[in-house]
Amino acid sequence: MIRTSLCILGWLVAGAANAANPLVDVEGGNIVCHSGGRTTFLTRDGQNSEPVLSSDGQTIAFIHHLKSNSDPEFPQEAIHALWIGNCRTGKAHQLRAPTSANDIFASVGHPVFSLEGGYVYVSLAPGGDSLIIRQVSVSTGQQKFVANAGLVGVFRNGPYRGYLLATQHTDLTDAHGNHFGGYPYYIFKPNGQIVTRIADSETWDDKTLKGWLSQKGWRIW
Repeated sequence: MIRTSLCILGWLVAGAANAANPLVDVEGGNIVCHSGGRTTFLTRDGQNSEPVLSSDGQTIAFIHHLKSNSDPEFPQEAIHALWIGNCRTGKAHQLRAPTSANDIFASVGHPVFSLEGGYVYVSLAPGGDSLIIRQVSVSTGQQKFVANAGLVGVFRNGPYRGYLLATQHTDLTDAHGNHFGGYPYYIFKPNGQIVTRIADSETWDDKTLKGWLSQKGWRIW
């Protein structure tokens, strides 16, 4: 069963928010910044989700729902866009949107900032069990392919600082020579080059991954 990046490890994203100021939240489908006793609404249309804070402590990436879909069995019918906002100015704008309903960018979700905040990594779900990671420039909105994988997060410290943690479908063989498909965790460079596959991680659940990261002293979001 595929492990989609959109629901993996909410504590990773929460860890990023807790470590940063201001606190960013979703209230009634709107992106809200709380800082120094002041509340700033970046949106007011009630069609937004998945906010994530950049390392600069002010820039927010989030998903804007151009067309919602109440049927979870057909998520591809929803149309999303990537937006950028700023808690200091209170302004937000569209960074990247699909060119049509058939553009796979319509499935964009799970934004994650690069280490220095110049890029946003996003996950696309074109259909079936496929997941794609793309990198979007914060300054230009230009995007480029990174990997056919499900994004989990970006390493914030340790030897892989700035690299990506993701799952990828892999043909595996067990101790008895039986072949099967799994979704182990991989570490990728920002350009999509695989650094390593984490051994035996195809059986990990969220708790196991959290324990592994804690043992290493590594943080990702």
